[in-house]
Amino acid sequence: DANDEIEQLESGSAVSEDVKKHQKLQEKDQEMTEFIDNFEETFRRESAAVKEAEFRVMKLLEHISKDLGKQTQLPTREGFDDLQAEVAQKERGLENAQTTAERLQQ
Repeated sequence: DANDEIEQLESGSAVSEDVKKHQKLQEKDQEMTEFIDNFEETFRRESAAVKEAEFRVMKLLEHISKDLGKQTQLPTREGFDDLQAEVAQKERGLENAQTTAERLQQ
C-alpha cells in the first residue's frame, strides 16, 4: 500500500523531508485536478450569480432614476404653501356654497 510505503520512508530523517514534499505535491495536484474538474460548473454558477447581481443593480438604478425624476417635479416650499392656501380658499368656497344651498332649501 502506498501509505505504508510513505510511513516506512518517513522513518528515515533525510528521506522524510522528501516524502513530505512529495505528499504536499500530491495534495496540490489533487486540489488542482478537483478545481479543473469542477471549473465549468463553478464558472456557470458564478456567472449566473453575476448576471443576477447585474440585473438587480440595473433595476435599482432604474428605480433611483425614476425617484430622482419625481423629485424634480415636486413643488418648491413656496409652491407648496401656495397650493395649501389655494386648497384652504376652495374649502371655504365649498363651505359657503353648502351653506347657501342649505338656506335655499329652507
